[in-house]
Amino acid sequence: MPQISARPADDARPAVRPVIEPATHAGAGGSPTHAPARHLGAGPAPRAVTPPGGREVSLDASRGDDPETGTILIADGTITEDTLATLRQAGAQVAIARDGASALLEVGRLEPELLLVRAALPILDGVAVIRAVRARYDRETLPIVLAVGPDEGAQAAAGLEAGANSCVAWPHGVMDILGTAHASRVEDAQRTDEPPAILRAGPITMDVAGHDVRVHQRPIHLPRREFDVLRILLENIGRVVTKETLGELAWGTAETESNTIAVHVRRIRLRIGDTGKPQLIESIRGIGYRVRRE
Repeated sequence: MPQISARPADDARPAVRPVIEPATHAGAGGSPTHAPARHLGAGPAPRAVTPPGGREVSLDASRGDDPETGTILIADGTITEDTLATLRQAGAQVAIARDGASALLEVGRLEPELLLVRAALPILDGVAVIRAVRARYDRETLPIVLAVGPDEGAQAAAGLEAGANSCVAWPHGVMDILGTAHASRVEDAQRTDEPPAILRAGPITMDVAGHDVRVHQRPIHLPRREFDVLRILLENIGRVVTKETLGELAWGTAETESNTIAVHVRRIRLRIGDTGKPQLIESIRGIGYRVRRE
């Protein structure tokens, strides 16, 4: 895997603070001994390295062969020691970077299976980190999830455009992090080189080649543009599709008016009966739309 390097604003290298440590217990004579670090799933025992500073970090040598294992790299300076301890107890392999420059260094060093990056980071913000990582690694090789606060809608849109696979709410708890990692593994295991010929979400079934859409097995008619919009959303089920992306893929330009897109989505909802709560096609305010996983 190619290396990513980052040069911080001053001459000092930012401190990289790995946080996964094997559990320790007292050995003979009372001296501590290390037990092997726990995995997120079954697989061979990880190898361990000791970076500058002397703290052991658990690395998975079989990352490419077993989707159940690998390191989650969290780029967020606000993660607490209690949260990290709970993640370790749950068997997660986690490394942490406290700023954007450290995150880039850790991506090249650890080759993580998932990068969870906060939008607001010192030195390099989350969007800049995503752009740098995407210059080397595609969405399949290294999934990136951007954590955004309630007032960071602009950063969410910019992050998705820069190459984030999805966005999650910040602050995040232990279950949020573990759930994000699990969803990434499921998508990776189910991913194929070609888009599926049949797309499904809730009661909707779409035969792309046959230009056929059914809701509860009943055929419905969608004009070409609405068909294209729904197809794009179904191909990205569970992920936010920005208005700019919808405009570019369905209309041929990212400058498509937001109101035009909103009108087409509203018509699609009416045709498929998506008028209740929660809606299958979710509006992500200021960003775009997402087909909800059920």
